Parts: sequence; structure tokens; C-alpha cells
Amino acid sequence: MKILLLLVFPFFVYAQNSDKYYAKAIESLDRKNYTEANKQIDNAIALDSTNLEYRWIKSRVNLTSQSDRNNFITAIKNLEFILSNGGKSARVYNAIGIAERELGYQIKNFERPSEDNSFKDDNKFDEWKVINKKALQHLILASKYFEQAEIILKGSTNNADIYLNNDIEDLKNKLRQ
Repeated sequence: MKILLLLVFPFFVYAQNSDKYYAKAIESLDRKNYTEANKQIDNAIALDSTNLEYRWIKSRVNLTSQSDRNNFITAIKNLEFILSNGGKSARVYNAIGIAERELGYQIKNFERPSEDNSFKDDNKFDEWKVINKKALQHLILASKYFEQAEIILKGSTNNADIYLNNDIEDLKNKLRQ
């Protein structure tokens, strides 16, 4: 019996510590202290990398008004992890759609061709084509994720899902513009 307790106790402490980091991350997120929330949820994930809720919170931290390209990439990775580990839901598909859309906008708005000292405009044109194609690929992925969320929501009678469905319709209309 003592041996069993010695084997089980470290896992119990391990889970308690990750939950403490998770709770601190939620508190920081509620206070809009995204840097601290990110640090705390990273600590929780380091202790329990398979916890889907921790990954969800990590994606929420990465999808804020202060997000940049790297944040969107990290959010996408965490949301893909959730999807591939049985966490398929409308909210996850919607969130990954938002992350892909925002990444596409980041690429379109901020990525630029390299400086070219030659006087050939063709070089820049080719670089712009690559940048725009990359941005478009993320926007197309966003659309596919939004469509997947919509498919899940069509069969739902949950009020939260209906609210999300209206948000998805708004986003789809913005993408069409």
C-alpha cells in the first residue's frame, strides 16, 4: 500500500500544481494581463501538455487585441492540437477560423518584399504574388473552419451555439467583402 501511495502521490501533486497555474492564468486573462496569463498557462501546459482546457486558454491568450503573427501561429497550433485530440466543437472551429483569418490579414498587411537594389520590377512582382498567395491560403482555411463550425451549429439548439452561429454569419459576410 505504501508503494502505491508513493507512486500515485507525485501525479496528484503534479496535477495540483498545473491547476494552480491554470487558475492564475484565468485570473490574469480576466484582468487583461495577457503577458502574465501567457506565462501561467505555459507553466500549466509544461506540467500537463495533453490538457485540452489548458490549450484552449492558451489559444484565448493568443487571440487578443494585442496579438501578432506569432500569437496567431501559436493559437492555430494549440487549436489544431485540441481538434486532433477529440475536442471538435463549434467554438474550436470558430476560434481557429479567426486565428487563420487574422494571420492572413497580418501577412497581407505587414509582409513586404525584400529590398531589391536592381531596377527590375519583375522581382518585386513575383515576391508580392507569393505574399498574397500565402495570405489567401490562410483566408481560405479560415473560411473552411467557419463552415465546419456552421455545420456543427446547424443541429444545435443551445443558445450559446445560436449566438456563435450569428457571429459566424457576420464573419462570413466580412470575408465576402
